[in-house]
Amino acid sequence: MSLRGFASLLSFLTIIPARRHDIEEASKSFYLVPLIGLITGIITVLPLIFIDKPMLSAIIATSITYIVTGFIHLDGLADFMDALASGKRGINAIKVMKEPWRGTYAIVAVSLCILLTYVSILELRSLPLAILISYVMIYESMFILAIMSPKPNHKGLGRVFIDNAKRPHSLLKNIATLLCSLIGVIIAFHAVMLGIDIELPIRLTLLSLTTSISTSLITLKLAKRVIGYVSGDVL
Repeated sequence: MSLRGFASLLSFLTIIPARRHDIEEASKSFYLVPLIGLITGIITVLPLIFIDKPMLSAIIATSITYIVTGFIHLDGLADFMDALASGKRGINAIKVMKEPWRGTYAIVAVSLCILLTYVSILELRSLPLAILISYVMIYESMFILAIMSPKPNHKGLGRVFIDNAKRPHSLLKNIATLLCSLIGVIIAFHAVMLGIDIELPIRLTLLSLTTSISTSLITLKLAKRVIGYVSGDVL
């Protein structure tokens, strides 16, 4: 594992000051993305652990998760929803995604995303293990989508990350990183909670994996239909 690459990936996907901002290094270490999900998840669950008011802790946790990620995922969602709602295809859809203003569909999609995040965190606040596993798998879905995506026909952030995700051994490294992240979370909870039902994390992992793959497949189909490939905004 390249520490410089991981630091660059951390800086790219979050606002955490890792002192590295090399996109090429970040893309080459894209297989480490589950660790970024784990870090984001840990930061997110802290208010749930230390604040005993359910709604307040969920609001703070939801705010933190978007602040830590620099709102980049919401920005990408807004761009893609505008393109999807425009009815345009190919280069014309890409032009819509690059426009500085937001349409009604983008605003509604972002609002629903924030609301669903809040409700999910509120409902799962007593199961921080579920939240951590979910965050690991949410970030893993980015790599899954990149692996399944055809290579874009133009240069851009999406192509850089997709190309490096498809490099030899990247998938094996990603699987190893994913397993280490999940096993580490389970072991930590087992130690802190003095034993947990092993079936619970297995069920949570399988559910999250199924959801991640399904979401990636749906996103891939929509992206190919609208712009022809997976862009950085879609990832």
